[in-house]
Amino acid sequence: MASTSRTPLPIETIPNWLDLPMDVMATILHRVRTIDVLMNVQSVCSAWRRLCKDPAMWRVIDIHSSGALFDMLYDLESMCRHAVDRSEGHLVEVNFEYFGTDELLHYIAER
Repeated sequence: MASTSRTPLPIETIPNWLDLPMDVMATILHRVRTIDVLMNVQSVCSAWRRLCKDPAMWRVIDIHSSGALFDMLYDLESMCRHAVDRSEGHLVEVNFEYFGTDELLHYIAER
């Protein structure tokens, strides 16, 4: 019977994610939840941090919770404000559920 274990690839054949074009990396990061970008993704490496600071990354902001706000470890309103600030006026769509306030809507409209 043949062995099913795979031989690891030599290091020189393992692709480097940082070699991807910036627009491809941005497309990938756009698929990540806003909360995850703010809390984790921007800390991965300097290239991802640069992308996460680009206002184009924040044209669409989608922050939502399951509705159990008392279980949330994050201040969603503060995170939403931070993401709006990062958009630098390029925001075209925002979605937030279960935590929006009139003050937050006013904040978004002012920016």
